[in-house]
Amino acid sequence: MEEKMFLMLEKIYSELQGVKGEVNGLNSEASSLKSEVGSLNSEVSSLKSEVGSLNSEVSSLKSEVSSLKSEVRENSQRLTKLETKVENEVVTKINSLFDGYIQNTETINRVEDKVDHLTEKVEKQELEIRVIKGGK
Repeated sequence: MEEKMFLMLEKIYSELQGVKGEVNGLNSEASSLKSEVGSLNSEVSSLKSEVGSLNSEVSSLKSEVSSLKSEVRENSQRLTKLETKVENEVVTKINSLFDGYIQNTETINRVEDKVDHLTEKVEKQELEIRVIKGGK
C-alpha cells in the first residue's frame, strides 16, 4: 500500500508540475496582456489628446466661419445700400444730364437755323446792294 501511495503521490506531483507550468504560462500571458493594455491605454490617451486638439481647432474654425458670415452680411447690406443710392440718385442725375443734353442740342439746332436764315438774308442783301451799286 505504501507503494500505491507513493505512486499516487508521484502522479499528483507530476500533475502539479504540469499545472504549475500552465499557471506560469498563464501568468506570462497575463503579463503580456497587461503590457498590451498599458500600451493601448497610452495610445487612447494620445488619441484623446489629439481629439481635444481637433475640437479646439474646430471651435476656432467655427468662430472664423461665424465672423466671415457676419462680414458677408455686412457687405451684402452695404451693397444693397449702394444699389439703392445708384438707383435713386445716380440714375436721376444721369436722366437730368440727358434732358439737359437734349435741351442744349435743340437750342443749338435753333441757333443754327437762325444763323442759316440770317446768312441767307445777308447774301440776299449783298446781292441787292451789288445790283443797286451796279445800276448807278
